[in-house]
Amino acid sequence: MFQLKLKEENEASLAFAKLQESPVSFWIDSSGGPKDLCKNSFYGLNPKYYIYGSLNKINFVNCYRDIPLECLYRMSCFDFLEEKIKEEKNNPNGIFAGYFAYDLSDFFFAYFDNCYSCESRSLDRVTCKEQGLDSCFHGNDKTNLHLTSNMSDSEYLKKVKQIKEEIKAGNVYQVNLTREYSVELKNINDLKLYLKLRSVSPNPYGCYFKTPFVSILSSSPEEFLYIDSQTKYIRTRPIKGTLSKNVFEIDPKNQAENIMIVDLERNDLGRICEYGSVKAKKLLEIESYKHLNHVVSTVEGKLKPDIKLKEIFEAMFPSGSITGAPKISAMKLIEKIEPTKRKAYTGSFGYIKTDGTMNFNILIRTIFVSEGRIVFNIGGGIVADSSPEGELEEINLKAKGIMNALCLSS
Repeated sequence: MFQLKLKEENEASLAFAKLQESPVSFWIDSSGGPKDLCKNSFYGLNPKYYIYGSLNKINFVNCYRDIPLECLYRMSCFDFLEEKIKEEKNNPNGIFAGYFAYDLSDFFFAYFDNCYSCESRSLDRVTCKEQGLDSCFHGNDKTNLHLTSNMSDSEYLKKVKQIKEEIKAGNVYQVNLTREYSVELKNINDLKLYLKLRSVSPNPYGCYFKTPFVSILSSSPEEFLYIDSQTKYIRTRPIKGTLSKNVFEIDPKNQAENIMIVDLERNDLGRICEYGSVKAKKLLEIESYKHLNHVVSTVEGKLKPDIKLKEIFEAMFPSGSITGAPKISAMKLIEKIEPTKRKAYTGSFGYIKTDGTMNFNILIRTIFVSEGRIVFNIGGGIVADSSPEGELEEINLKAKGIMNALCLSS
């Protein structure tokens, strides 16, 4: 598929420099996790054009000009993207890379005429050399860093109790509550920050995505969507359940949560798949990662004929694993109680080939860098027997873990 390959360490070092120089660039990075999932590592530079905006308002920027030309279109972003995919179908190496926000409120996609594949061993060697941590935040006083959040501890406890009341009333069964954290910094080297993130937390669906507005650094373990355009095969792999590294038994709580989300995903797929084709191919499998194990299920089906991109994403988005169940009720409650819009967090980043084959992750374990600010989110599923104090302790530990891992702790 990808004609240009990087095999040598010095070529990988050069690739890192080019990723930062390009005004828009991406690196899809399978750096860890189950071996059968670590098949992708490729990147793109200097796109032909990019598009961004909202569901029905598209800004199109032609980059192949001395001065980039920007045009405005008022139409469905999915329809516009499908038109562009058809226009580029004669280039088998062409690829669209980008993201949709959690609530489909915004998106950004860039088209690249070709991309470059990388061998992971070369990348890993270069990563060890390039991730000099102090150079990620040159000129910052680490003793004076201040982590802020969009809610206080007492507010978080109140929101967990509120969700439990909604569960008790029968309005929802499970809700994923997210808390946002941020740190103000200057001179952030976003690529070196990503190299540190992938070193600490290697995962199969990682990415580095640089745009004029934000850099997305993700070490995601979760696949949201895979589609083979030739066979019409579609797959989603929800993760629900996190276990210690040495634990290989699934407790009743994790089992119930996972099955609940599997049922939700089967329902979503049923809206766009041929009757009788949707099934849970793998249920409650334990997959091993660097520091922990995940409980993962695989739900698959065969798409109906002539299904459009818009129909696929409107049926599937967002993933039930990061909303709760029932999905619509959980999303309404999230909208009510979370004080900050999630934006790209728990949205999806991925690629679409010119033949229509696509693969997208879920943007969890992700850092967003823009305008001298680092933002990350911590979420957790709240169920009937959740302890508010226990949930608070868990997310505070996760936040400190990210800060420590990225050497941001004071």
